Amino acid sequence: MYHRFRVPVHWIEDRGGSAQGDLTCAVGHRLTRSDGTLDGIYAGWRWTGHSLEIEQDRYGFFPLFEWRTPDARVVSTDVAALIERGAPADLDLDALAVFVRLGFFVGADTPYRAIRAVLPPALPRARNPISRPAAIDGFIDLFKAGISRRLPTAPYVMPLSGGRDSRHILFALRDAGYPPDACVTVRHFPPRANDDELVARELCQTLSIAHRVIPQPRDRASLERRKNVETHACSDEHGQFVALADHLRSHTHETYDGIAGDVLSQSSYLTPVVHDLFQRGDIGGVARFVLGGYGSMTSETALARVLARDLYRSLSRERAVARLSEELARHVDAQNPTGAFFFANRTRREIALAPYGLMRDLLVHAPYVDVDLYDFLSGLPASILMDRTLHTEALARAWPQYAHVPYERKGLTTPDRASGRALARALARVVMRDDVRRWIRPSGLLPGVAASALDGRADRLWHASLLFYLAHLAEVATSSSCGPRVR
Repeated sequence: MYHRFRVPVHWIEDRGGSAQGDLTCAVGHRLTRSDGTLDGIYAGWRWTGHSLEIEQDRYGFFPLFEWRTPDARVVSTDVAALIERGAPADLDLDALAVFVRLGFFVGADTPYRAIRAVLPPALPRARNPISRPAAIDGFIDLFKAGISRRLPTAPYVMPLSGGRDSRHILFALRDAGYPPDACVTVRHFPPRANDDELVARELCQTLSIAHRVIPQPRDRASLERRKNVETHACSDEHGQFVALADHLRSHTHETYDGIAGDVLSQSSYLTPVVHDLFQRGDIGGVARFVLGGYGSMTSETALARVLARDLYRSLSRERAVARLSEELARHVDAQNPTGAFFFANRTRREIALAPYGLMRDLLVHAPYVDVDLYDFLSGLPASILMDRTLHTEALARAWPQYAHVPYERKGLTTPDRASGRALARALARVVMRDDVRRWIRPSGLLPGVAASALDGRADRLWHASLLFYLAHLAEVATSSSCGPRVR
């Protein structure tokens, strides 16, 4: 029914006084600081003999899921395990209405009504009304301190992109006397260009560190299928990181991830328009703006062409606005509401599924969510972050000798006709599956897929991840003998 990597799946069924399954579970990496503060990314539980105690990092990055019945609570590290134990696979249409437009779930949503993500208590709302120079100095010093609490225990390999987050980690580890044995950069799926491969190579040459490039296999369908299972059907992204996860697993047991660096310090999601809508309390306006501007390039017209008519009507934009507004309202009182929303939802519910889903069997350090650094950056006024240059300035101030090394240029494309044709053929097989055809509109998809199969233009296939995702839901629905229930 499900393809799983070799990572063990844990579950426990609490019946209020008795339990079965794994009575204890501890995954991830817990840090206990000298003052007793808990840090790190971890999750698990402990059965006391009469009650179930859940343990999670303060951000909820390491995913846990639950299914409640009138008689029991079943908790697992894996959504599929809950379905195998009897959780209904009926769709959560409110949740999916948001997902098909944004690519991530909000709050505790999953694709299934009966299954919820287990979330920790709300994070504290810090407020740090300081000057921009003080913000940059604080960022530099607190990041250094966070790295000092996450030094490697053995030789290691780390991913390096063309951006700021991994670069900052590399510089700080090298200064601390712990450079990696090598840095690795994974290639993107075509037609996105690989400018960050060139940037990472130059950076490693400058620092005299070995650099390796990880190519993408031609079989995109297999990568997407593994991704959908190992990210618990909660992300449309990360297919490109399956090859990275496999490479790291073969070369290191410990690594680093730049998760949350962007959303906390230099977020592309923070704009004057959305911030002003938050300040005016126009939550519906924020929801419509996010759905219209922060989703994929998919327009409503294009989405209507892809989804089966009944499904599209059930996943209406109005439904998405209502569900998204409910979650956005939880963040109005934050110093930076935009950042707070995206951190609590996209970062926690989607981005975290690469290091703590695909790579869950590795020890993956996350220095940007060091307790002190997170509280500092999340409390900065939006005005300090609005120009999206704080992280760039912090790096230039801390390491001026490397300021000449460029960053990845976004938006570049490079055609790869062979990959485009292979992807089109894989999508054609998906579109023609009987179980999938109840979810999509073949008449809206086949012309573009057929054209790409001939000329290899992958830019037409913007819907590839969504189609592979829907195929996964269809497979789960068929395997669980409930069918795709659209209500």
